[in-house]
Formats: sequence, structure tokens, C-alpha cells
Amino acid sequence: MPLIVGVGTVTPVVADDDGPGDLAPFQDVERWAAESRALDAVETRVRERWLRRQAEEEATFAGVLLAMAEREQPVVVTTTVAGRHVGPVEAVGADFVALRTPGGCTTVVTLESIVAVHGAGMARTGPRPSPAAGGRDGEGVAGGGHRPVMVTMAEVLAHGVGHRPRVQLQAGGAQLVGELRSVGADVVTLLADGDPPKLVYLRLPSLSGASFLDSG
Repeated sequence: MPLIVGVGTVTPVVADDDGPGDLAPFQDVERWAAESRALDAVETRVRERWLRRQAEEEATFAGVLLAMAEREQPVVVTTTVAGRHVGPVEAVGADFVALRTPGGCTTVVTLESIVAVHGAGMARTGPRPSPAAGGRDGEGVAGGGHRPVMVTMAEVLAHGVGHRPRVQLQAGGAQLVGELRSVGADVVTLLADGDPPKLVYLRLPSLSGASFLDSG
């Protein structure tokens, strides 16, 4: 029967007894939306893979070390002369990387002497570079807050001379322990342990690493 509202007449919509009405148009929209979301997900994965590959191709070694510093996890640094150093990356300089090694000592290793680096106890060979680390995708690390410190290993050693720190210096196949006395243009003076202690002069370019034994 007609429904009387005011002076007009509105014919009510009566659903069929066997269903809630025709949902076919909405089901078509639902299928379209699901297909669209699936296509978007595929395109996103392809784009992420492409960006990751681009970042890996454009990454620098210093950038990889910076990304590892962001992770704050132990890494293994293999060098040509002193074997392996293990510890989190503390800083990346103009020509060195600084690690916090077991016992809390700071070890500075020249980039030139490094053969390889990888995460300690991790299956992955390295982190994904971030924009701050020479990449583009921003994945793999958080924050991007680490940046290289614009100093050299020689400057790090020279800065520590005033404190007369105990150090272990690696030069070629030699490892000398003693008190750091001075750093010149191309020479490092060490009061080496012994009975009696003796002054040893090392060519600065020959140094591959230095551990500050008092920093622990």
C-alpha cells in the first residue's frame, strides 16, 4: 500500500523475500578493489627491490660502516695485517673506523687496511645502506643520525697525546704496546713497554690500527 507523507506519496522499497536485495554492483566494486590492492602490493615490492639494488650499487664502504653504526650491533672487521677486530662501530672518520672492542677499549682501524666487514653472528653480509650512508631507500637502519667525523687517524692520535694514553699500535706485522708520546707529520713516538722501556719511532703511514687501552 502507498505510504502517505505530508502531501506527497512515496513508494516504499520492498526487499525480495529470498535475499537482502541486489548486491551485485557492490561485489563488482569489492573485486575491483581487491585486484587493485594486489596490483599495488606487487608494484610496491618491485619498486622496493629496485631501490634496494640501486642503493647497493651506489653504496660506499664508508657508507656501509655508517649503516652498521646505526644498528649498534657488533661487527667483525678483517684486516690485512692484524687479523680480526670485533665490536660495535663507534665512528667512521676520513680514513678510519673506530670500534668498541671487548673490554671497552676503543680500536681505530685504517680503512685502507680493511679487507672485509660483516655483522657478528649474523647471516646477512651487511646492512642495507641508508640515505645517510650513501643509499636511497632508507631501509635497513633507523634514523640516519650517524655521519662521518671529518678527522683522520693521525689527528685522533695527536689529540690523545696530551693524556699520555697507553696504546697498542699495529704497523705491518708488528704490534707494540706502550705510552703514546708524540705524533709528528709522519712519525709516531711510543715509549714501548720493556725492561727498561725504550722509545720507538714508527712511520705514521705504516700504522694500520691503534687500540686505546685506557679507554675501557
